[in-house]
Amino acid sequence: INPYIANPRDSLPNIGDIKVGSVTTRDVAKLEKAMTDIGLAQQTIRTLHIILKSAYKWGMINGIVSTNPLLVMDSPKVDKQEMRALDVDELKRLRVSAKGSRLEDFVAVAIATGMRRSELKALTWKDINFDTGNKTASISVNSALTYVNGYGNDDHQTKTKSSNRLIVFERNHPVIKKLQARLDRLTQHRQSVDY
Repeated sequence: INPYIANPRDSLPNIGDIKVGSVTTRDVAKLEKAMTDIGLAQQTIRTLHIILKSAYKWGMINGIVSTNPLLVMDSPKVDKQEMRALDVDELKRLRVSAKGSRLEDFVAVAIATGMRRSELKALTWKDINFDTGNKTASISVNSALTYVNGYGNDDHQTKTKSSNRLIVFERNHPVIKKLQARLDRLTQHRQSVDY
């Protein structure tokens, strides 16, 4: 368990030294309290709790342990925190920080659309319609890209059906101009590379 914790592990009770069949509810509760006391995220503590509970369940099924000390414990609650939008000054600083970097366009689209990071990473040129008629352009949001440990990138549907959406801009919107300029540069580069 302790390698999962990283630096503050020295101050945690080491239940790894207790025989698996001898770990008590009290041992787990002490560990979880110590994790809270040193400031570990509630989600981290909850994840460890769920892993231990599953491991003990597997151990019971396979005759390795006779009891599961976590059966009588509730999983730690994780308070849902509302997302905080950046204020105007923070947005300006973010734009300035990204200017000239490879993330400049990514940040500009994120600020203009409010898209989730996974949705932004899944965007392709096919998702951007630079001329929908009526002097508008659009970005179609219908997939998300996340990294799965040990597997790599996973392209999947958006978080919910209602997350699929079409974001419409005036054709002369700065973000659309920025994206069009990037596409033009890429097209020119490809043409210069193709002999």
